[in-house]
Parts: sequence; structure tokens; C-alpha cells
Amino acid sequence: MKVELTRSQYDAYEEELKSYKDIDRKIKRRREEISTNAEQDERVGSPSGIISRQPESLAIKYSEDRELCSYYNFKKNVDELQETLPQIHRDIFELRWLNDYEWTDMIKSCNLPKVSLYNLSKASIYNKRKYILNAYARISGRL
Repeated sequence: MKVELTRSQYDAYEEELKSYKDIDRKIKRRREEISTNAEQDERVGSPSGIISRQPESLAIKYSEDRELCSYYNFKKNVDELQETLPQIHRDIFELRWLNDYEWTDMIKSCNLPKVSLYNLSKASIYNKRKYILNAYARISGRL
């Protein structure tokens, strides 16, 4: 039995995927926040002879941080999605979620890189959108 996503689910997944292009920056920023806090928390000893236990605890702090783990999980899911998509779907993914093309721009323009090579109709582009979002929902364990 094929489960169909609702329109609001499609829209939510679409918004979620928009954040993928910034995921590496978010991971880096969160790791810096954790390591900065770890430096302040993990100092022991007298003011003149501070000893840092940061190397031992930093890896644990990274692995226990829910926000950082969710970023890594999201990145893993989207990377897996891109690997499993057929080439035309990967091209559409790249234009939409990495280069910020709007769906209407993809439909209107014949001069878009990659997509124009496929001569896609409006219905075809929206069907490919559904395919991509369904695949993402499956990979992320929500379908």
C-alpha cells in the first residue's frame, strides 16, 4: 500500500531541505560553541597552573549534543538522498535546494542549466518534486 504525503508534509519537507545548503556552516558553528563552552567548563587547578581536560571530554560533548547530532543526521540523510536519486532528480535537487531556484522559475525558463536539457513540463517537474520529497521522507524514516 502506497502512502501519500499531504500537501502540508510536502511543504514542510521542502522547507527542511532548504536548510541543507547551510548545514556545514551550522555544524561548524555548533562545534565551536561546544568547544568554547568546554574550554570554560573544563579548566581545573590554580589560576597560574590551569590544566585543561578538554581533549578527553570534547568528543563526549560532541556526541551528546542533541542539536549537533540532529545536524549530522540531517546531513547524512540528505547525502544519502542525493546518492540514490536518478540524475535528473539530482539536477533538480541541486537547482532547487542548493541554488535557490523557485519551482515557477524552473517551469518558465528554457535557459536553466541542466533542467532545460530534459525538456520538462510543469506537471513533470512537480512529479519529480514529489518523488524527491517522498524519497527524503523514506530515508529520514518518516514514511
